[in-house]
Parts: sequence; C-alpha cells; structure tokens
Amino acid sequence: MPDAPQSLAALHERASRPCDATAAAAAQFSGGPLVLGASGKMGFHLCLMLDRALEAAGSPHRCRAVSRFSAAGSRDEFEGAGIETLPCDLTDAGALADLPDAAEVFFLAGIKFGTASNPELLHRFNVEMPMLVAERFRDARIAAFSTGCVYSFVAPASGGSREDDPTAPPGAYAESCLGRENAFVAAAEKFGTRSTLIRLNYAVDLRYGVLVDIGQKVLAGQPVDVAMGYANVIWQGDALRYTVQSLAHAAAPPFILNVTGGRLLAIRDVAKRFGELFGVEPTITGEEAPTAWLNNATRCHAVRQARGRRGSVDRLGRRLVAARRRDVEQTDPLRSAQRKVLNPSPCNREDEWHAKLTSIILGTILLFIGGSGLFSMLAARAPLAITLDAYLGDPPDADWFLLQIARSTSPKRAAAMAAMAATAVP
Repeated sequence: MPDAPQSLAALHERASRPCDATAAAAAQFSGGPLVLGASGKMGFHLCLMLDRALEAAGSPHRCRAVSRFSAAGSRDEFEGAGIETLPCDLTDAGALADLPDAAEVFFLAGIKFGTASNPELLHRFNVEMPMLVAERFRDARIAAFSTGCVYSFVAPASGGSREDDPTAPPGAYAESCLGRENAFVAAAEKFGTRSTLIRLNYAVDLRYGVLVDIGQKVLAGQPVDVAMGYANVIWQGDALRYTVQSLAHAAAPPFILNVTGGRLLAIRDVAKRFGELFGVEPTITGEEAPTAWLNNATRCHAVRQARGRRGSVDRLGRRLVAARRRDVEQTDPLRSAQRKVLNPSPCNREDEWHAKLTSIILGTILLFIGGSGLFSMLAARAPLAITLDAYLGDPPDADWFLLQIARSTSPKRAAAMAAMAATAVP
C-alpha cells in the first residue's frame, strides 16, 4: 500500500482521487459542472475530483467553484489548482441569475450544526437559499447535500434508517435540513427538476471528523462522552465518489441516497482502541442512549455497483430489491438478537475485505495537525501510527478506505501488528 500522506498536497491528492466509476459518471456530463458552496470542508476535494474524473474520461470540460469567497485568500487554493472560481452570494436571486448555466450542479451550501439558536439564519440558508438554487437550475441535474439527521433516532440493532423510512427530524437544525430537501421536492413538482439528495453521516478527513475528535480527546486526557454512543462514518473521498456517481440517478421526485460507511461504530470501543494505541487510559463519561442517528447505506453500495458500462437504472432497481430483501432477513428478531453492534455487516466482497482489516484497529484514523503547510503526526507519542488509504481497484473499484499500520516506535510490536494485518487481508 502507498505511504500515508505527509503533506497537505498529498492529502488533497489522496482524497480527490477518482475511481473508474467516478470517471465513467463524469464522462456522461454535458458540460462543466458547477459546485455551489465550494469553500466548505468538502468543496475543494470535490472540485479536484471532478476535474480529475473529467480529464480521465477524456472530457474537455472542467468544473467551476462557486462560493462567496469572502475570506481573504479563500480563492487561492482553488485557483492554484487551476479551478475557476465564481464569487456569488447564493442567497441573492440576482447574483444566482448571473451565474452561467450548467447541466450538472453540486449543491453543498448550508448552515451546519451549532446554529439551532438562530432560526432566522437556519431558514435563510437551509430553506430559502435551496429554493432559489433549485429554481435557478431547474433544468439541470442536481446532487444536493443533506444529512442523515432528517431521520429520527433509531436503535443500533435496527441497522440504521433507510431511504424509504419516514423522516422525523428532532430539533430546529434537523428540521431546517428537511426544509432544504423539500425545496428540491417542490422544484421537481413544479419544474420537473431532477436531483439526488445525499443524506450524509458522517464524513471524516485526516484533519477533522468524529474519529479525529475522539482521538484528540483521548490523547489529551479529556473525557469522551458516550451518551450519543454509536455512529456511522465514511472517508470523505469515498463520500465524494458516491456523490458524483449518484448524479446518474437524478430523478423527479428526487432520488434519495444515504451515504455512509458499511459499519456501525461504538464510541466507547473506538475511545478504548485509541487508548491502546496511545498507551493511555481513556476517560469515558456518560452512558449510551438506546438510540442514535444511524443510517443504512445499502442503496449507496448498490449505486456503486450499478456503474459504467455494466450499470443501468434497471440493474440498480434489481439490486435495490435484492438489498431490501437482505435487509428484511437481517432484521429478523431472531437474527438481530444474535448480532453484535461492532460486528461488520458486509453487503459485498469489498466490504468483507474492508471489515477484516478495520476490525483490527476499530476505525482508528491517523491524526494530523497543521504546521507550515505540512502535517506533523498528532499520534507521535503513540506506540503506533495509523495511516489511511483508499484502495482503488478494477474490477471491482472498491471506494472503501482501508486503515493499515505504517510505522511504530516499537519494532517488535510493529512486526506483530504487521503479521495480524497480513492474515486479515485475503
């Protein structure tokens, strides 16, 4: 496997690397896509991936990044990578009208967690702005980011909420996210606008995300609260590949897609595993609630498999029917009673591979802190440094992140862990 990225540029390259299926999806684009809200956490990597996928597909088109770009230097990273930037306030209908037309649009903009106390702001950015965008680009295919928070909390044994489950968003933020989705539902009814709604839980990067938050707390000796005791996570690069590929299934009414990893993580066990790797005893507070925000990504995995020359809407439909049948079988009460939360539930061969390796290290991720444009390992004090790698193969193109051991301050332990990894990967 390649070495872990040791610089910001190397991380960008890894996270934006398109697989064959992503390039095949980009080959079907009618022009250069627009990425709205590109200055957020996932926007730069999406723009890079789109350009790389278009180039790999032999397309002359390139993406264009749209955002307010109000912070000083916020356009530099994009323009340094050769990505065209278009400053625009997406809440301004006049500014939206001045944007160029596009046949493919990725909508990433919105207000995130921590704004529930400001309902006016939530409504403006998560409800009104999507309505403006959906109407302005009513003739385009749109992939719009949403969140798994539009579902209610569910028990871990349920396997997570599915796309056809009823929405019941708890709280003002989650309600505003459902309002964002309804903007595209309304555009479909009024204009026939085709879209996909990406219900994401939770993307992780080497610099941020659920796993990084837990690891930083364990390393710093801070308590880890396990009240919200379970989570789904997905490597950000994989989430973006699914998003690009989902555009082929844009429909009116919107095609809904849960995007997350294939496993359920228990926060308590992740914290304990970090403690083992860092050589410290984690401080854990609270008790797990019986429910959490959890998504079932079976449809997402089916979309990945129904790809390129071998994929079609008909094939996708057959896969979804088969996947739903498996879901019903897996949620049989007798089977559910025997399943453990941390046991992987692979839905295909790539997941089995992924699960075997990640079961060794329980979703631990390499933690980085920035410094002079380079990364230094936050895990430098740990017995082991864990790296993240996205394995891309064809066939099949496995868009799964694999965690592996890179280096160790203890050669003896490194050899032992390397032996474990060798027996885990077929």
